[in-house]
Amino acid sequence: MRQVLFFIFTLLLLGCKPPSHQQFSSTPHNEIPFYESLTIAVIAPFLGEGAWAGDSLRNGVRLACDEINSRGGVLGSKVNIVLLDNYSSVDTAKSVAQGIVGDTSIVAIIAEGVSERAQVVAQVAQDASKPIVLPNATAEGITDIGNFVFRVCYSDPVQASAMAVYARSQEIKTAAILCELGDPSAKALAKSFRAAFEALEGKVEVDEKFDGHLNAETLVSVKNSEPEMIFVASSGQTGAQVCKALRAAGCEVPIFGIDWNTPDFRDIVGEDEKNCYTTDHFSAENTTAVSKEFVQNFTKQYGRSPDALAALGYDALKLIIYTISAVDSEQSHAVASALARMRNFEGVTGIITMDDTRSPEKPIVILRWAEGVFSYVETISSAQLP
Repeated sequence: MRQVLFFIFTLLLLGCKPPSHQQFSSTPHNEIPFYESLTIAVIAPFLGEGAWAGDSLRNGVRLACDEINSRGGVLGSKVNIVLLDNYSSVDTAKSVAQGIVGDTSIVAIIAEGVSERAQVVAQVAQDASKPIVLPNATAEGITDIGNFVFRVCYSDPVQASAMAVYARSQEIKTAAILCELGDPSAKALAKSFRAAFEALEGKVEVDEKFDGHLNAETLVSVKNSEPEMIFVASSGQTGAQVCKALRAAGCEVPIFGIDWNTPDFRDIVGEDEKNCYTTDHFSAENTTAVSKEFVQNFTKQYGRSPDALAALGYDALKLIIYTISAVDSEQSHAVASALARMRNFEGVTGIITMDDTRSPEKPIVILRWAEGVFSYVETISSAQLP
């Protein structure tokens, strides 16, 4: 019953009418009533661990939905958003997806990743020929699942390459690499950073692996190599711990990471750290007209600035609805085909052009941690990548 009430509550949050008593029964959480209007399903963690991500995604999608409906919707219909909680579970994400793909009124899915969860949902969507847009699934190759799978974020290798470009633009000539064992994306990050850094005539002095925590031997190896920067291929939580260990060992050079703008990183690294850099998918300090308007509207509606996941969710829904309007159809194959051909869509995270892997070519944001906040530093265009 708690799950049913939560489901109705999420519909009300988005200004959507809950189903009537006749339409709705006490069904399992991964089953929803069938709607007659155009509906987009959003699968993310809304309770428990990871709920911060679901909250950000929901707010971005909700703002986009409000704007679309205030302008008349699409194809003569208002847009409905259905929120489905994956409870940060791979198994739940899969079962939720399986429960909705047969609903013909649901024309597309937006699914949060952690890439493992996104992967299982994407496979379900692909098998059902249902278009799915992944806001933040950065794992290399995830769109290889099939031609109905898209993302609006850039991949891990692209981010690592962008960080190498930024480092060389700062005249950094030497680097050390630390790669976390057991992190599925870390190996690809380290490999891509090294390839790009060396292609730009930088030199990698040492390339070390570590398992969760840096041991004394690894710290000594990195420090003695005297690099001008350290690239850490790891999650935000582990990255923050590595930053603190490196500083305690006397390494004062800039430390670079990927997707570190998370609550875990911010809580662990502390306000005293001032020389850490990360890529991100959006900054509220962006200066494009469409980004400024988004930040203004989001702040007015929610009382705070949007983060990257809110911006990605906003772009995901706007991209889907723009495509449906452009092809004048909600038919799955027509929508997927048009998404694959998308060129120069003006999103708040940048101008989006889909490449051959159905991933976006768009600018990459660089942020710097100082005085307890991440601040905008620079934007790297896809054309700058080696």
